[in-house]
Amino acid sequence: MKTINITDAKKKLLELVREADENFERYCIMRNGEPKAVLMSADDYDSWLETMEIMSSKEAVAEIKKARKELDQGKGIAFEKLLERLK
Repeated sequence: MKTINITDAKKKLLELVREADENFERYCIMRNGEPKAVLMSADDYDSWLETMEIMSSKEAVAEIKKARKELDQGKGIAFEKLLERLK
């Protein structure tokens, strides 16, 4: 994440929004040397919210841990093989 002071952020807002939208760049906006806000794309933010929702679910976290353990034990399947099976 890049940092930028609030005065520069005001001057470059359109450029920062384009960078966030097109390149998923994130900016920490500082005021008086302290972080005050974050600028990121709407898609990035939606993805972050979805991740937070999943990670706040005890059941979902348990399933993720179970899946990781199975992968570590070699019980996984490559995505390409899965696609072949679905055809």
